[in-house]
Formats: sequence, C-alpha cells, structure tokens
Amino acid sequence: RNQDAAGINIFAGMRERWPKDVAICRSMVTALVAADNLYNAIGAALMVAHATSGPLEEPVAKVLIYALRSEGAYGESMPAMRALLIARYPAVIAHMHAVITDENVDLRTNACLLLAQANQLGDSEALRHHLLNLVALSSSYSQATKDAILWLTAAAAKPGWAELKRTAKLPPIDKVASLDEWSDHQKEVSNLLVTAFLPEITEQLVHWSQDTASERLRWNAFTMLELAGLLARIDVPAFHAATLTTFEALYRSVPFTSALAYFSAQVTAATAPAARAALAAGVAHVEKEIAQFDKANMASRAVTCRERLKQIQDALAAFNK
Repeated sequence: RNQDAAGINIFAGMRERWPKDVAICRSMVTALVAADNLYNAIGAALMVAHATSGPLEEPVAKVLIYALRSEGAYGESMPAMRALLIARYPAVIAHMHAVITDENVDLRTNACLLLAQANQLGDSEALRHHLLNLVALSSSYSQATKDAILWLTAAAAKPGWAELKRTAKLPPIDKVASLDEWSDHQKEVSNLLVTAFLPEITEQLVHWSQDTASERLRWNAFTMLELAGLLARIDVPAFHAATLTTFEALYRSVPFTSALAYFSAQVTAATAPAARAALAAGVAHVEKEIAQFDKANMASRAVTCRERLKQIQDALAAFNK
C-alpha cells in the first residue's frame, strides 16, 4: 500500500508539472491498471481518451468502464463519458445490457442511461431496471427514484402493460426500501405499486400488514390495501388492536391515532367489548413503556408516553359510562 501511494504521488506530481503529456498519462493508466487501482487512474484515462482518436486503448476503456461503477450516474461529466464510450468502445453496449440490474446502483443506473443515449435500451430491461431502483432505493436517491417513477408511470399507462410485465420476467417484490419511511416519496411509490404492480405485490402487502416489528412498513401496507380496496384480505380489528400493543409511544403517529379513532367509534356497537379490551391492552402497553423509561431515569420520554396514555385512557373511559 505504501508503494502504491508513493507511485500515485509520483504520477500526480508529474501530471501537475506536465498536465497535457499523453505519455505520462498513458504510463499512469498502465501502471495503475496493473496494480488494480483503477479509481486513481480515471483522470489520466480521460486525458488519454481526449488526446487520441479512434477506438479506445484497452487499459483506458477498462478504467472508464470502472468509472461507471464508481461515479454517480447524474454527475455533470457523466453524459460526456458515456458518449465517449458509445462512440469509441462498441463493446460497452453488451456490457451495459449485462449489468442493467447490477447490485451497484451507480453501475446499473449508468448502464440504463448509456443504453438510452445509444438508443439500445429495450422496454423489458428498462422495466427491470426501473422497478429495481423503485423498490431498492430510499428517498435519498432522489434522481434515480424520480426517473423510475416517471418511466414506470408512463409505461403502465400504455396498452400492453400486463404483457410487458410478463415478458420482462420480473423478480418477486419482496422488499421495498421506501415503505420503511413516511415521506412524500413513499406515498408516490405506494400509489405506483398499487396502480401498476398490484398483482405482483398483493400477497406481500398482506404479509407486511402483520409485521409488528416495523410500524412504518405495516401501516404503509395497510393503507395500500385500503387504496386497492383489499382490506377484506386482512382482519382490520386485529390490525388496529395490534397497533395499540406495539406502537412507539414516544410520539403520536398516524397508526396510533387511526387505531384510537377506530375503537373509540364502537362505544355503542355490538363490538364494544372487543374495542374496550383493545384499548385496555393499549393502556397496558404504554404503562409498560413508561415503567421502563422511569427505571432508566429518562423522565422526558416518560412524560411524552403519558400523553399517549391519557389519550387511550380517555377513550377507554367512554366505555365505562
């Protein structure tokens, strides 16, 4: 490692002194490729590429292909780099087809954008790519997820959508990163999945709605089933009852207020005894949380939990009048 660092420093010094010397840049690329240190060769490889014409030299092409893995697909310089590869390294097309659903988000997104630039992007592979980005990426990947939502929304609105999904041979949708969020992005993803991928995701929504280990996932699954008109697939009273015994009592969440409202509306209904029992279980849950915070000398958290406790107790009191 020390030798590699020393070599990089020597080349960096030479490039600083002779920034346009193609021979120095070519030597640097050759040496760093041999040392499997492609990241530090990107600048020199671009210099060689811009200073020459015709097919890219193999070491230069190898470094620039690597850059598609290490550099963000939406960087200012990336469209030009992709165009360079399209024009002067034809083998890049086959490679990009092969990695369009790679686990590396930068590589697969660069692959999709490069194939689109080259007019070589097929609908089936575009669908697989954008669906992967839709379900695998959180809202922090704003541009990639925005592109996914735009492409999938447009594609789903066209005739032949069901057939396209069939021919694309989509993998199961067994995880959606944004469903562990409560955000505007999550709402967009939820709506798109319900409108465009309901047959592919219904069973998972039923399963997720029972996952009391993840409050956000569970609630998002519930609201998606509601949007799809499929709440009959689950036991709604049991869902809300489970919320009251598992919710995070430190804040007033939508699942909590929804469960509270659901059972509060049953004071005079035939289901009043079950509603009373669910609220009582909610009281026990929050009292347990408060006891744990008191024991840990976390008074401020216990105070917040007592606000939730009073809300449930007030609702329960209506059943005892």
